Amino acid sequence: MADTTSAIERLPPGTRWPSGDGLDAALLAIDAAELSRRLGFALDSGDEEGLGPWQGAGLRLSSGIHIGLIEHGFAPTRGFVLQVDSGDDPSAAIDETLALLGLTRDALLWLSPLMTSRD
Repeated sequence: MADTTSAIERLPPGTRWPSGDGLDAALLAIDAAELSRRLGFALDSGDEEGLGPWQGAGLRLSSGIHIGLIEHGFAPTRGFVLQVDSGDDPSAAIDETLALLGLTRDALLWLSPLMTSRD
């Protein structure tokens, strides 16, 4: 697998979205160990009131798109939510994230209704 760390910038936990808001664009079928391996670093983790434990990473992709990949421990479906800055194109963010992680569209467990209305 190619070194992905040169294509992305890891953002510190709590980094604000450039536009001020993010949106959930998709749910990726990948577990934490595999995501960490593909990114080349350990995931951040914490505990969010009402949502429980979480793990994930904030990234600025090589295109400049800001994303978050997060999994909450109490979520009903396992996988990582792909969050996208509301000022960026979510379709482009999904495509670039899948390519970065070496995943196909088959890894998408869910797409935001915003995405399905664009296709």
